[in-house]
Amino acid sequence: MTHSLDDLLTSMNPVFNNPPHRLSLEFEYQGVCDGLVWSDEVPTGELTDQQEQVVRYLFQYRTGLILGDSNPSLEALWDQSMRAFPNWPGFKLERRAPSEELARYVINARLKLEKFLEEDANM
Repeated sequence: MTHSLDDLLTSMNPVFNNPPHRLSLEFEYQGVCDGLVWSDEVPTGELTDQQEQVVRYLFQYRTGLILGDSNPSLEALWDQSMRAFPNWPGFKLERRAPSEELARYVINARLKLEKFLEEDANM
């Protein structure tokens, strides 16, 4: 079943506009989306495959913003998502602005993942 992007984003609105409340926030690099993810950004509940892909694209695009190297093909999705669920914590300025500290974290995480995959391939 195919949905329009607007319908898909609208269906995600309740999940993203009601993030879980967490006293401590952690972040990590997720290789599956090549993105930096904070613990309060992960949607709760079941997501369709299409919704899950949108989430991955948002994490990937936002990480590109942090690195100063965002994927232009994802910009429209990012902009539409910001309008569809503006209260999602992933849109906070401090999580999307270029950051040397976060960029170093991402680059190091990518290198670790690459090394792990190379070692695994050689086994």
